[in-house]
Amino acid sequence: MGEYSFGRKEHLKSRKDIARLFKERQSIGVYPFRLFWLEVDEEASQEFPLLIAFSVPKKNFRKAWARNAVRRRIHEVYRLAKPRLYQSLQSKNKRLIGMLLYVAKDNKQSFNHLQYKFERVCDRLLQELSSSPSK
Repeated sequence: MGEYSFGRKEHLKSRKDIARLFKERQSIGVYPFRLFWLEVDEEASQEFPLLIAFSVPKKNFRKAWARNAVRRRIHEVYRLAKPRLYQSLQSKNKRLIGMLLYVAKDNKQSFNHLQYKFERVCDRLLQELSSSPSK
């Protein structure tokens, strides 16, 4: 797959992994995002350094078209930032699972603003991975 693709195998879909993520999670919050993440074992049969899922709460966006619009924007932001994130995770020899929540109550955030904030989330994640001891 291409460097900027975001295929189905990169999505976090396993109910077991999602349950474990919310049970043992660590989190990073940079408005309008909150990233829940968990480091997984090296021997896990995970092809990609990060499996991720996205969530836009129905509580904040009652209409499905509004949730879908925000989710599409977040997918695109992630897809464009993914190569730098993958490169950093591979150099640290880390494998993660994560859930990215959009916590803002409106969808008036510009795409450039979302990109900037997601870059801050990635920076904080990499900083925490560097400071935390390995499993």
